[in-house]
Parts: sequence; C-alpha cells; structure tokens
Amino acid sequence: MTAAILASPAVREARLLKRVIAREVPGKGLGVFSLEPIAAGELLEIAPVVLLSRAGDQALKQSDPKAYQYLFKWDEASDDAFSAIAFGYAPFYNHSAEPNLDLSYDDENHALIFTAIKDIPVGVELEFDYAV
Repeated sequence: MTAAILASPAVREARLLKRVIAREVPGKGLGVFSLEPIAAGELLEIAPVVLLSRAGDQALKQSDPKAYQYLFKWDEASDDAFSAIAFGYAPFYNHSAEPNLDLSYDDENHALIFTAIKDIPVGVELEFDYAV
C-alpha cells in the first residue's frame, strides 16, 4: 500500500511547502503550523529517513546532544537500524497528548508518514504523540 501512496500523482504534486510553516514556539523551539485547512485523514508528509546503527545513535548522543533530540527511534531491537534522522518538517512536529497528526513508520521505504487525524484549521500547530 505504501509503495502505491509514494507513486501516486497526489504525493508527487504535494504542496507541503505552501501548506505549513515552521516557526519558534516559546518553550518548545521550532514548531510546524498550518497555513491552510487540513482535513482529517489527509496525508500531510512522507518524510524520508536515514537509519543509524546503535553505535551511530550513541555516537551522536555523545557528540551532539542537541541534534540527538531530533532523532526518531526506529527499531530498538536492531543494531543496524536503531534510530533515524528524518528530513522535511518531521523533526519539528512537537508533542501533544491530544495530537492532530498520526505517525506511522514505513520500514520498506525508510520513511515516516504523517496523517491528519482530525480537521486542522489555519494557524494551528501540528503535533503528534511522541509515545507512539
């Protein structure tokens, strides 16, 4: 199913850059906000990732703790694909216990998929639950 999503004209023609903006959020750092309404169920972003080994994860933690906070855990049982560096807006979606985005992992294509789980009006911060 994910390969079909990735190949769809809608994804290739995605207007992500015109739909959202990253800006400072007091006490949180950067956050991502909607510039136009986003409907529940709408695919917002497919963010490619580079997988890090367990050793790479730990090396980044030691060498650059600030960069380390933006990593996504990938497969904590794996030594080869322990965590991931995500591209796009993915690192800047903040946490909420009442999120408006769902995060799913695409192992085959090494990507994070963000989908709206409720209608999101203009100007609202886009957030997902970090515990997922």
